[in-house]
Amino acid sequence: MEKWNNVFFPFKYGIGIQKFYMPRILSPFQPVPEMIGHDGSTGSVAFYVPEMDVYITGTTNQQAQPNIAFQTMIKILMRVNGRN
Repeated sequence: MEKWNNVFFPFKYGIGIQKFYMPRILSPFQPVPEMIGHDGSTGSVAFYVPEMDVYITGTTNQQAQPNIAFQTMIKILMRVNGRN
């Protein structure tokens, strides 16, 4: 499942799962850990963060701005990790 293929940035795709990653160059002050899971078309997400042993699931129930779900997940992870 984790044979990662580059499809489009910032995702890599395995078999039925995605890896969301943010290169350090794009987030130099607050590194974003890799997340493995999947997202849906209406802002739904289910991801596991191996580095932190944390699961994140939820939905924003909208399609207009799909990046909001990922921005929110990153904010949650920064809080859980004691950053910001």
